[in-house]
Amino acid sequence: MKSTNSLASSLRVSYTILLISSLSFLTIILTFSKEINQYFSTSSKVFSESVIFSNLAAAGAIVAGNAIFSKEIADIDVLDEDEKHLTFRKAMFNQFLLTDIALFLFGILLVALHKGLFMAETLAIFGYQLSKYPTNKRLARLLKLQR
Repeated sequence: MKSTNSLASSLRVSYTILLISSLSFLTIILTFSKEINQYFSTSSKVFSESVIFSNLAAAGAIVAGNAIFSKEIADIDVLDEDEKHLTFRKAMFNQFLLTDIALFLFGILLVALHKGLFMAETLAIFGYQLSKYPTNKRLARLLKLQR
């Protein structure tokens, strides 16, 4: 059995890599925004439809991610320590990927439509992902670790 500190550290490293990948995607699409923008229509109808669709999709992704995360770690207290970390890692990864879909959607719409609303929503999703970072306190609470 691995030590709790090394498993917690590996969870943090995994999550940090996921955050860096999201930030890298946003950096790349913002860098090439002029080249990408020429392929998109910017009419007000497209904007209004995009706002409705993207917000519904983002809300759905966050709710689904939280539901899947909660379901996967519901009975985590009956597992041994290694299984707890494996289960938590899987649940964390699934939750992150669902919120990442919303982040990518807002990032693409930001580049395509050049509206500040999508920048705010992109940053809000990234902030939400940061709030789910596996700190020691959060891991102890969710994994129900014995100290």
